[in-house]
Amino acid sequence: MLADMWYLSMKDRSDVRTLGVCALKWVLFLGFWHLFPMLGVVACMGAVFILFLASFYVSCMVHNAMHVDVFNTPAVETMWRFFLTATFGFPVEAYRPTHNANHHVFTQHEKDHLHTSQMTYDRRWLNLLLFFPTVYPGIMKLENEYVRKEFKKN
Repeated sequence: MLADMWYLSMKDRSDVRTLGVCALKWVLFLGFWHLFPMLGVVACMGAVFILFLASFYVSCMVHNAMHVDVFNTPAVETMWRFFLTATFGFPVEAYRPTHNANHHVFTQHEKDHLHTSQMTYDRRWLNLLLFFPTVYPGIMKLENEYVRKEFKKN
């Protein structure tokens, strides 16, 4: 009955693919975890690349799930968020204050903590390499403010 409930409570049945990709990432992770000691250097590099791609796909799903809930039932949506957090390796709720409430509101303006004009290096590879360390203090500030507001609610 629970199996029917979660499927029936999906807002868009095509999101079953999202669940499948997340499950595939777990299968790949666990498989490579056990195989890694037996793999050669080239195979290890291939495994890392495959896991990198799977992680990228999951991060896209986290992004989409923060914009639109996958399930209509709040309890099932909460379980999905926990599963997504475990799959992503980072609390997905952190996207709400930093991504939805900031980046999409102030896109490429000074208040947008992710605005790319912060990166002023002549070398593009430095901009790429240093982007996350540059924007991370702003991300942490927004997340801390969000957590403080949530604690005050209770």
